[in-house]
Amino acid sequence: MLDKIKVALQQGGMRVCYQPLKRIDELDQEPHFFEALVRLDAMGKLVSAGRFMTAVQGDPETAIALDDFVLRSVAAQVHRSSHRYAVNVTAASLAQPDFDSKIRHLFGGKARKQLVIELMEDQQLSAAAIATTQRMKKLTSLYLDDVGKGYNDAQAIVSLAVNGLKIDGSYVTGMITSPPHRAIVEAIFVICVALRMTCICEHVESQALIEAIKTMAKRHSFLDLYLQGYAIGRPELHR
Repeated sequence: MLDKIKVALQQGGMRVCYQPLKRIDELDQEPHFFEALVRLDAMGKLVSAGRFMTAVQGDPETAIALDDFVLRSVAAQVHRSSHRYAVNVTAASLAQPDFDSKIRHLFGGKARKQLVIELMEDQQLSAAAIATTQRMKKLTSLYLDDVGKGYNDAQAIVSLAVNGLKIDGSYVTGMITSPPHRAIVEAIFVICVALRMTCICEHVESQALIEAIKTMAKRHSFLDLYLQGYAIGRPELHR
């Protein structure tokens, strides 16, 4: 799979899809916030990142090249629209001493309002990567992805001082039937309100789940909450 990604990067075989996120009180409106999702184009069939990101993360050179491809694609979108975009970035890219300069070059002043860098929770960040995140705070927003999936969430929230938390989809999808899952989602809501962070519930796949999240969110004033998933909108190649 890693060899396929390398060839695809060289021969134009990678694609970027855009999945909408909507604020919970704006679900009936057009989206203005999207996550960039990279895909491998295998003879017209798009292969999701879940199939190859583990292999890519183990090869820093390929990880950096893939991040660069996605960031350049998103920068082109930013410069022709007013929409906001979230981009997952690997630890290998963050460890580059000039990564913040790359963001400044690609996005200019638009990075502050239109770009969100998502940090993948399952990656170990080096001291150099953490230093990059500190510099990035002046340029753009930083969100922690897959919160609840790993064991370093609390430490990352404190040390990285992120602006938002994306709750791992397994907790979101399980909150209707599982009291522990529901309690974890609500606990993250509490943290986001207390620290004035944006919160994102991903894998929102049904109207029943939307209603359950709405009911819970009503108990938390000032919660800045977005929903993402097939019930909100599917990824599209062009946006």
